[in-house]
Amino acid sequence: MTLAEQLRSAREEKGLSQEAVGALVGVSRQAVTRWERGQSAPSTANLLRLCELYGLSPDRLCGSTPALGAGPALPDEAQLLQLLEKERSLLAAKRRRRALRRLVCAAAVFLGYAALYLLCRLVRVPFEGYTVLGWLFGSEAAREAGYLYGWLCQQGFFLYSMLFSVLAAAAGFWRLSAVTLSGFVLGLILGECFGPNPAGAALGMGHYGWLIWGAVFLLFAGAGAFAEIFCRRRQRRKQRSKKAKGS
Repeated sequence: MTLAEQLRSAREEKGLSQEAVGALVGVSRQAVTRWERGQSAPSTANLLRLCELYGLSPDRLCGSTPALGAGPALPDEAQLLQLLEKERSLLAAKRRRRALRRLVCAAAVFLGYAALYLLCRLVRVPFEGYTVLGWLFGSEAAREAGYLYGWLCQQGFFLYSMLFSVLAAAAGFWRLSAVTLSGFVLGLILGECFGPNPAGAALGMGHYGWLIWGAVFLLFAGAGAFAEIFCRRRQRRKQRSKKAKGS
């Protein structure tokens, strides 16, 4: 029997539909159909998944047919296991690279917030009259650096925003992370520039920087979330398209 016939026979013996096999293996139903018609051959990884699914050894599933159509000879069981081990090693290396990229991105975002934090103090707060810790973390120094900057530090929004962006980067949502960092910086600049309202000072409404910053930051956070959803959906469509072609 050819490989295509073996695949069809093994599936029918298990009482599985092509849709079920495709879902279990991780390919489309059309790919399974092409395998069973001999129009294409499964990849090494997919062939091993089929062996596990049908409870057959690679040698038995491939039969004694040395080739599929005019294609190259199928590897034996030892070669399949070697190829599978190589594929697992490549997958593990890919995961390590992905984790490293996430760590680097998170570190870059953290450094961006830290640079902004220090820059605001360096520009407006003199060192005289403060201890090192007081200059770095003191509320008085924060207020001297600017109304909105001081409000963000005292209310904890500087820290919370930084944690949000850093954790988003660490989780792989680098677009959301980068956009929220940009929104934080832009909101701080616009709030400090256009927030002062001297006419309302007597009523306790002398500065609307917090409102400007909040609106800008939330707008950018929404845009970043939309970008993540859109790009990830597009990536999934591409993956489904590749699976539909089969391999």
